[in-house]
Amino acid sequence: MPLVKRKRTHHVQEIRGERFGRLTVISYIGVHEKCVESIWLCKCDCGKKLWVVASSLKRGNTKSCGCLKADSVRASATVHGDCRPGRQTAEYGIWQAIKQRCGNPNNAGWNGYGGRGIFMCERWKKSYTAFLEDMGRRPSKYHSIDRRDNEKGYEKSNCRWATIIEQSENTRRAKLIEFKGESHTAGGWSRLIGGKRNIVFQRLHSGWTVEEALTTPVTFYMPRVARRS
Repeated sequence: MPLVKRKRTHHVQEIRGERFGRLTVISYIGVHEKCVESIWLCKCDCGKKLWVVASSLKRGNTKSCGCLKADSVRASATVHGDCRPGRQTAEYGIWQAIKQRCGNPNNAGWNGYGGRGIFMCERWKKSYTAFLEDMGRRPSKYHSIDRRDNEKGYEKSNCRWATIIEQSENTRRAKLIEFKGESHTAGGWSRLIGGKRNIVFQRLHSGWTVEEALTTPVTFYMPRVARRS
């Protein structure tokens, strides 16, 4: 770090003996050559000594020799146990993937997420533990994170654990079928009437009207008719 002579060439506020995070200021070192900032020798609680610019101490930018961040990471891993080396859980991997595609322009998924305004809420962005508290563990290995409204971001009110089938019905491409004030995809209506997941689609594709497709009992046989244009 380039320095001017130790002689004080400008007014320097005395901070010797003060504590900033884990750092205790020991002595004045000099002035930074370029930014004319006072530099102080500090001792960390872990025993290491380092030079720190006064403004960095006062603004809270430097609170330790680096051990504080390392301890925080270890503490986080200890609390939830989900990011230990070689034992990362699916939930932690999903959380990391969301952060990347929403916040990293270099990520392969950026254009479809962060690039078009899809965000990750600050609560989740700052804490995996908060994400886990809000979402819980995924019900099975077949479930992944899904946004109820695909135009909104990742936050508790807009997210759920869903299967691939449930997610496919919730994409921007999914076509909704309206009937008697309700809107569902063909697969959604199929489940509601108690049939196979593609029965409504097959009925509509065969030329049935929406009312016929949704009100005809699943066990009732209706001859296949020519597809209507």
